[in-house]
Amino acid sequence: MAEIFLSYNRHDQPRAEHFARGLEAAGHSVWWDVALRAGEQYDAVTEAALRAAAAVVVLWSARSVASRWVRAEATLAQRLGSFVPCMIEPCERPLMFELTQTPDLSHWTGDPDDPSWRAFLAHVGEFTARRSGAELSAPIVPRPRQPLNERRQVTFLSAELVGGAQLAQTLDPEDWHDLLTAAKTYADPILAALDGAGKWTGHRLAATFGFPVAREDAAKRAVNAGLTLIERAEEIAADTGPDYPLAPALRIGVHTGEVLVTPGSEGEGELFGDGITLAAEARDLAQAGELLVTDTVRELTAGAFDLGEGQPGPSGLPLYRAARGASPDRRGWAGERSIGFVGREDEMALLRGRWQKAASGSAQLVLVRGEPGIGKTRLVEEFRAGLHGTGHRWIALQGSSMFPNTPYYAIDQLVAQLAGEEEGGSEGERPGAARLDLRPELAALLGKALGIRDAGKPGEGAPRLAEEERKRLLGLLVHAVFDLAERTPLVLLVDDLQWIDPSTLELIQMVIEQAADDRLLVLATARPEFRAPWPVLEGHSLVNLGRLSEAEVRQLIEETVGAADVAPDVVCSLLERADGVPLFAEELARMVAASKEAAGEGKLPATLRALLVARMDRLGPAREVLQVAAVLGRSFGHALLEAVVDSPAGELPAMLEQLAEEQLLFVRGVAPAATYRFKHALVQDAAYDTLPRRRARELHARIARTITERFPDVAERETEMLAAQWTRAGALDEAVATWLKLGEAAFSRAACKEAVAHYRAGLALTGQMPEGEGRERAELQLWSALNRALQQQLGYSDPQTVDAANRAVELARKSGVVARIMVENAQLWRATINAGDYRRADAIADEVLQLNAKADSRRPLAWVPYFHANARVQTDFYAGRLRQFESDFADLREALRQENLNHSPSDDVVAIGVSCLAAWMAGRSDLAFARAEEAIALGRSSGHPYARAVAHHFASTLSAFEGDSVGMLDHARQALAVSEENGFEYIALLARSKLGWASGAEGAADADIAAMQTVLARMESANALVGMMLNLNRLAITFEGAGRCDEALAAVERALVRNPQEAVARPQSLEIRGRLRAASGDLAGGEEDTRAAVRHAAEMGALALELSASVQLARLCAGCGRKADAIAALEAALGHCDEATLTPARQTAQALLCDLRDSGARASFG
Repeated sequence: MAEIFLSYNRHDQPRAEHFARGLEAAGHSVWWDVALRAGEQYDAVTEAALRAAAAVVVLWSARSVASRWVRAEATLAQRLGSFVPCMIEPCERPLMFELTQTPDLSHWTGDPDDPSWRAFLAHVGEFTARRSGAELSAPIVPRPRQPLNERRQVTFLSAELVGGAQLAQTLDPEDWHDLLTAAKTYADPILAALDGAGKWTGHRLAATFGFPVAREDAAKRAVNAGLTLIERAEEIAADTGPDYPLAPALRIGVHTGEVLVTPGSEGEGELFGDGITLAAEARDLAQAGELLVTDTVRELTAGAFDLGEGQPGPSGLPLYRAARGASPDRRGWAGERSIGFVGREDEMALLRGRWQKAASGSAQLVLVRGEPGIGKTRLVEEFRAGLHGTGHRWIALQGSSMFPNTPYYAIDQLVAQLAGEEEGGSEGERPGAARLDLRPELAALLGKALGIRDAGKPGEGAPRLAEEERKRLLGLLVHAVFDLAERTPLVLLVDDLQWIDPSTLELIQMVIEQAADDRLLVLATARPEFRAPWPVLEGHSLVNLGRLSEAEVRQLIEETVGAADVAPDVVCSLLERADGVPLFAEELARMVAASKEAAGEGKLPATLRALLVARMDRLGPAREVLQVAAVLGRSFGHALLEAVVDSPAGELPAMLEQLAEEQLLFVRGVAPAATYRFKHALVQDAAYDTLPRRRARELHARIARTITERFPDVAERETEMLAAQWTRAGALDEAVATWLKLGEAAFSRAACKEAVAHYRAGLALTGQMPEGEGRERAELQLWSALNRALQQQLGYSDPQTVDAANRAVELARKSGVVARIMVENAQLWRATINAGDYRRADAIADEVLQLNAKADSRRPLAWVPYFHANARVQTDFYAGRLRQFESDFADLREALRQENLNHSPSDDVVAIGVSCLAAWMAGRSDLAFARAEEAIALGRSSGHPYARAVAHHFASTLSAFEGDSVGMLDHARQALAVSEENGFEYIALLARSKLGWASGAEGAADADIAAMQTVLARMESANALVGMMLNLNRLAITFEGAGRCDEALAAVERALVRNPQEAVARPQSLEIRGRLRAASGDLAGGEEDTRAAVRHAAEMGALALELSASVQLARLCAGCGRKADAIAALEAALGHCDEATLTPARQTAQALLCDLRDSGARASFG
């Protein structure tokens, strides 16, 4: 037996090790929790070691002071007389320990000759000397299991005799004694009658309700007792006889809170928490004869008392003055039931009516919504039972709280049932691809999405599922559902929609929105917080389940326990407490049936948690099994439970059978292959909540280690559950690594929404990791991965994407790894250019190039020169640096000739697409179209649909510049078709916008304009300013063609100020504004803008734009009778042309110049 027990906070473990080694070097035996052996029960062994120790050395720090666990150990040590505290850093000790002398050893680092340390050793020796060697050699024997060391909900009452301090000073001691004795004599029976336990300290009373035996109405009992004490206060003085200077009166506070219950020195339970403190604070704010309750008590006793208006109270809690009043109104939870079905006639009639319509070929949706436990699932089960023998197919999808972001989790269930398997097979099992009676294409996509492998072909993990494949998969599954409905009327049940993973929810939405004349009923259940993403259409119905009537609840109770077995007053009590909630009625009745002694009102819990704790008190050893099962999750297998639970060999099957008989668990199959499921999610929650946090963390860690080491198939199949276990265990390194793995797996399957959720879950934990390289490395991996996922989900320049990119760059720079800095900067460049910040984009690209040169001149990274050249080409165009464009484009061509260049064909297509627009701007239409054909050919040969869509997008823009509406529409439609087929939403939006460009000056329909405005709004929301001015210019031209000149002017004004860095489009914007101003009669303003357009175009080398603006300027001048100025404008622009210039504006300018010279006729504007 160790002499010394060392108590400390986990974060102080390095300092604790110094003390343990120092004490051992001084000849003492030390117990601290690193000595705990595998398989030992932590709580029991720790408690036994603490009780047996001669000295309990408590290391006070800011962290241990805040630790309830350390404070509990210190409290027990103080009561045992073994408390030896010291400070390892400056801190404020808990008030109750301030009077104990505490040496300051915050400076001590292990020096055995330090005077303070030697004095401390001498003090410890005083305690160890009290124990004999025989006592110290006694073995550690864990205490028997008992229903303690857990979390409980307890109600505290704090009462004070008003003016007690003054009475103690003014009364004769005997009179004061008589008064307190009378108060105790009156109070104790009142408390006892309501199952409360009280203790007087002078003129103050502290009482508890709901402990040690859980009571469903503990709060109501406490308030009732308090009001009775106040009402009878005057009788205290009447019984004692003498006159008092103050009339006896009480003031009382009541609070309900959560406490930690640990075994006391005499076997009783000790409570740790702030409940009695908060009750006392409420008491101090009460007036004489007044009882104040906290908000928690108000919720638990709603309707039982008149509580009045809330008033500010202690610690930010509102307080309510309680008085006798109305009847209680309680709420609860419900779940699956195995007894008869009562009520719900209207709801059932609606379901049957909708089914008749669906079976006749008019698809229907019924969403059943209600609070947890109100009977949604039971209603669905009864409806299904009524369909027996009617010739239909039933497919059920079940949402899971453990897997809300695991891609395709519920789709897995759909596949199993579409393949003909029985509904409700063992969780986690997947059919092999060879067993799926599905189309080959669908089977192949499912193989990627779900990780299915053909029998006899083991191998690598699930291959990447591209975005276009994901869209195709969902489309094929939708068709599979409709094909099945065509063969036989189909009910598609979606249970717990609030927990359905996003991919499956998208599939469900597609089915709902596309269903028409199909023999299909989509029946869904959801909690009130669920918000449907689909619009309400014809054939959609909503069922909001309400509570059952009193007669229906009475019938439910009678079917559960039998009317003859329950006294009428107990039935009335059950009716009152059930309050129309089906599971409340069932659970309350089950408790009455299980124990005749629990038939009284005091034994009937009013809330689900109190009910379940009371039932757990009767479970014996099976209680711990239920708690461990709650940590495992809603569903679990026998083998895993057996591996983690602390139960003697051979006892687990009997305890599981007991839990099933108590209707706490449902069982399927036979052990050891059996699987179990909690009857309701909140049954699991209630069992979990009784665990102390430390115990819960230990169990989560044990479960995670066991899954990782002994159940690799579960770890691979249910990775999200494993990540949650590591997270709740506080094992940050393992949790972060698992969330990162989950995100990468989701991203590889094109499930970007789920990937983002997983990455963010990992990032939420990194802030809790100790600072250092490990944390920074994890953060860099997660922010970089999140950036890639957000690029596809939200766009390159969305604020969230940009934030992720900036954080990744910052962390990469902090790491000092040059290669990683370059990668993250390249990702940031994508966000920056898409945001229209071309100057910063250039700076980022230059920095990457410089870093590559400095990193290793002998082995520069091949992708960097290509990246830099590609980046310069794109910013050259949009920033209007057309005079240097061809030189930079030649550098890009040269970079493409490098060996071992690993890059995406889409990057090439974008660069060539930009180069075709730049060539057109420079007056080389022939070169522009040749490059467009090159981009199209490259996109086609690459096999990348995105590259193909982008190539047609640029070709469409080029055709619009050229004035070729037929070509523009052809390429736009091709880009749209590829984008819609593969889910490229942004490119699809741009393509739809161009469908409205074709009308241009000839006039546009409202739908065309709306499409263009939608694109612009989407660009704004995603902060995608690249190309914004070009799109605004086209919108202005379209408004102008429709005769909506004011709106056209507003659009072009917006173009001129939205992104000043996009200089390439500025000449066109000025030309449009000049034309609009002139048309409105402002000829001087129109000429000013047009001359500015000519000047800007000439400066940046945009000859096509210069010629176009010069033609407009010549017409303006000629229209004002200034023929010479008109000719001069045209001659200046045409003088910049050479033999290679080929652009429609040149031909127009030459024709107009000839007309002005030869005919002498005055040109007219317009």
